[in-house]
Amino acid sequence: MVECKNLSYVYADGTKALSDLDFSTQKGRIIGVIGSNGAGKSTLFKCLTGFLKPNTGHLTYNHQPIKYDKKSLQALRMKINIVLQGAEKQIFLPSVKDDIAFGPRNLRMSSEIIERRIIEAIEATALESCKDKLIHNLSYGQKKRVAIAGVLALSPEVIIFDEPEAGLDPYMKQQMVLLIKALSKSGKTIIMASHNMDFIYETCDYVYLLKKGHLLAEGCLRMFWVIMISW
Repeated sequence: MVECKNLSYVYADGTKALSDLDFSTQKGRIIGVIGSNGAGKSTLFKCLTGFLKPNTGHLTYNHQPIKYDKKSLQALRMKINIVLQGAEKQIFLPSVKDDIAFGPRNLRMSSEIIERRIIEAIEATALESCKDKLIHNLSYGQKKRVAIAGVLALSPEVIIFDEPEAGLDPYMKQQMVLLIKALSKSGKTIIMASHNMDFIYETCDYVYLLKKGHLLAEGCLRMFWVIMISW
């Protein structure tokens, strides 16, 4: 799926965000990326989605090098997409159905495909009771599900979640765990960042620990507490 080898990125002000980072995913896995603020998580995600071009190193998707022309990046973002931490950042239209359809319509998909994508995304995110509502009438947890549904409507193979449980009450956090696991079971590859170690432990099957742009440790859940001690 996605593989990085010796990935490095330095911002224009000289900040070294990633240093010789190795990272890879496999189909259907749930990968956790942990680390304190400034560890490089957001920069890694921007590189994986093509919003930043690494200064050095190799980044491939399905064994093919990522290209940075407009057409190639559009194709990449159909395969790898991200759910942002703040739901409002990813909601553009006033109604649930229209917002979910926003991406497919921009890509000029047929009305039949768009309708099917809407139905599938609503079912996957358990938004049936909200499908005809206006966004401003939804709870924060429901808005977050609308943002996820909008990404699912594009049918990506890899979904990146940035703090998916942030702002949710305990019940909705548990529902988010179930949703992410269901997406993984359906064949989606999940990459997620979180500061909530209980959430990471309950959800992920492999973890990368970053510190100041470096890979400090990685391992499956059997090694989770070793990683925690390292952190």
